[in-house]
Amino acid sequence: MPDSTPRETELKLEVARADLDRLRSHPLLQALGSPRRMVSAYYDTPDLKLHGAGLSLRVRQAGAKRVQTLKTAPEGAGLLVRGEWESPLMGEGLDLAAVADTPLGDLLRQDEISAALAPRFSVEVERATSLVSRDGSEIELTIDDGVVQADGRRADLTEVEFELKAGETRALFDAARELFDAAPLRLSSRSKGEAGYELLQETPSARAGDPKLTRAMTSAKALQAIGRACLAHFLKNERRVRETGAPEAVHQARVGLRRLRAAMSVFKSLLVDLESQRLKVGLKQLADALGQVRDLDVLIVGLAELEVAAPFDRDRLIEGLRVRRAEALAAAVSILQAPESARLAFDVSRSEEHTSELQSH
Repeated sequence: MPDSTPRETELKLEVARADLDRLRSHPLLQALGSPRRMVSAYYDTPDLKLHGAGLSLRVRQAGAKRVQTLKTAPEGAGLLVRGEWESPLMGEGLDLAAVADTPLGDLLRQDEISAALAPRFSVEVERATSLVSRDGSEIELTIDDGVVQADGRRADLTEVEFELKAGETRALFDAARELFDAAPLRLSSRSKGEAGYELLQETPSARAGDPKLTRAMTSAKALQAIGRACLAHFLKNERRVRETGAPEAVHQARVGLRRLRAAMSVFKSLLVDLESQRLKVGLKQLADALGQVRDLDVLIVGLAELEVAAPFDRDRLIEGLRVRRAEALAAAVSILQAPESARLAFDVSRSEEHTSELQSH
């Protein structure tokens, strides 16, 4: 039976607010309409049960128009495709009947959850949009400039979105690629909802997700599914490495890269072009930088947990290793923050889409 789930296919790039004017000067963005103010309230229970189930429920208002949207986490632990159910609202509050036959339905049948739903954070943006055509595909291009607010905390939000309205996924990457020469951009796996939840609670390091594989898949489609999951795993954790340097984030980011590189080795017959070889070299450099930090983390923990008397000054050795760890982390973060590394992640994702779709023709 065919899957009738409505889906959104979207590519998201982060950009610094200071670079927005440079970005807007690009010819691709000259047709952007006038910005519209949009305010979204995200609903959940006090203990964030919807978030725990991989769901987000929002009400977005633009002028007099109010739209309720339910979204799922990305399919197959990937980056681009989410389930999405939209319904217009005629009055105040939520229309829970409109989402009764969605993945939220089972939760809503628990009366205490329905009664506990309330706004937990908000996202306010100035949004400008335009339609772009690429090789027969139709794309909605959006620039959002705004802020996320929750419990008295706030975070800036500036991003460019490419949503596929009709056509092939690789067209998103072909259009987005044109913007990288205009301003530093970074491929993002984080939705606006996830940005809000990060203000509400400490976000743990992300574990590897399971790609969605079937026996009917071609090798190229399998590589695409596995690659999407591995890259999403890396991106979620490399952000935490850059922002916090947490040991578990370092470990998980490295695992994501290791799994991605292993997949590229398994499917090497599909990746014989010079571009694929360049990507492999770049991924190894990232993995090596994170590996130096991870090796020190393991050594520090191992020494701290020794249960026998050590024939050396253990505390002094650990202190010295922590200094070396801080230096290795600073070097790794510098590499991750470099525009070349941000472009590498985008190029890897673009390569996955092109390999899959070109092999299917």
